[in-house]
Amino acid sequence: MQSGILRCKFFFVCGSFFFGCTDHQPETGNPPELWYVSNRQVLDADSNSSLVITLGYRDIDGDLGLNVNDTFPPFNAGSPYQFNLKVNLYEWNNGKEDTIFEDRTNRNSPQVFHQRIPNIKPTGRNKRIEGTIEILFPVSPLTLYPDIIRGYFQLTDQKLQSSEIISSELIYLEH
Repeated sequence: MQSGILRCKFFFVCGSFFFGCTDHQPETGNPPELWYVSNRQVLDADSNSSLVITLGYRDIDGDLGLNVNDTFPPFNAGSPYQFNLKVNLYEWNNGKEDTIFEDRTNRNSPQVFHQRIPNIKPTGRNKRIEGTIEILFPVSPLTLYPDIIRGYFQLTDQKLQSSEIISSELIYLEH
């Protein structure tokens, strides 16, 4: 009888040690991952041209995206976190990058291409998400003037953790 009680205590102690050493907390400190996939230029029925850039993403926490009502700090206007996908496009001229400006005559106002990706957090127990994001930029008439550009991208999650900054290949635009 005593060996049965002793055996039961042994399994209880071993089980407590095993479960006590297991981390039951959700993973934290996992910034999203982002990578360049492709680009393509499309023409609509009115002969307007758009550039579609496709990026791949992965996030272990699944806390990507912003809701429409996420307008208070730290996601308020003017904040570094107003946009959760930073997009910087540069004109490529003679082997050098130059900022793309809104108005070619006003070299003081660079064009803003940043995006607010909507909330895509899964509702289930497994929060890991992976997929692609397509970003559309008008090329003509008159939005993207250059013939060759390169894009730089960074994705930030709801915990304000950012991916590494990634770049596209050189993108040749047809006007």
